[in-house]
Amino acid sequence: MFSAQGAFLLAIYNLAVFIPSIAVFVRRLHDTGRSGWWWFIALIPLIGWIILFIYMVEDGNPGQNQYGSNPKEATTEKNKIESGEMKKCPECAELVRKEARICRFCGYEFYSKPLTQEQEIEEFTHKQVLRPNQKKNINIDEDE
Repeated sequence: MFSAQGAFLLAIYNLAVFIPSIAVFVRRLHDTGRSGWWWFIALIPLIGWIILFIYMVEDGNPGQNQYGSNPKEATTEKNKIESGEMKKCPECAELVRKEARICRFCGYEFYSKPLTQEQEIEEFTHKQVLRPNQKKNINIDEDE
């Protein structure tokens, strides 16, 4: 009925479809909060298939579980900012990665350029310093 070449192609096709289907089953089991090892319940004839089918059509856990977040929940701008994954540029209001130093949309610099040594000395000498034991401000420039 099948030639040797046809049987070989069928075996390649079955492997090409079977391996990704295991990944899909495991991902779906993770969405419902179950371990991927539950996939092996399909080895029990009829009853195992029915149980696995029920797990596959069951709605996933809302929010996040031990395997990650629910893929059905849309990741909104607010969620990205609250999770600390992104931040909003104050100039153009676009979302950029939290570790970004410059906005890729408008060029806004999130961190000011470092001061030169002279600028730091100038800034330090003009500041008013409040010492912990004193209640009034003391200017550093004044002689004590």
